[in-house]
Amino acid sequence: MQAVDWKLKVALLWMLQPVNYVSYILIGLVETEPFGAAVDPSSGLIIAAFFFVPCVMAWLSVVSPDWSRWPNIALAALFAVLKLAAALGLLAELTPAVFFNELWAFVAAAMLVWYAWKLPAMGRAKGEAHGRGEISA
Repeated sequence: MQAVDWKLKVALLWMLQPVNYVSYILIGLVETEPFGAAVDPSSGLIIAAFFFVPCVMAWLSVVSPDWSRWPNIALAALFAVLKLAAALGLLAELTPAVFFNELWAFVAAAMLVWYAWKLPAMGRAKGEAHGRGEISA
């Protein structure tokens, strides 16, 4: 079981690398001409935060599922509200592609809230014999 745990953690860390690269490219585009002239200079920091928070939560969810339950619920709920507002066109004009992107991001965030809420109940029902916080497959 420890080997699977280790493999999952290493795989997750490797998956965070391309997310970081995409974030870097996007921030670079926002902070340089011609895009930089059209957006607020603090946009790069906001974009970085929107990439950083999910990456940290993914890591915490793997490393410490018990501790990350409430932060998962709170942050996923915040992301769900923001993504629903964006999907409804309350934050900016929408193209069909942006609408679809915001809609599936809302669904994913809502599912995160649901699974984070249900995780401890599943852990008590299935994983009690294996130790605190473990869930058997």
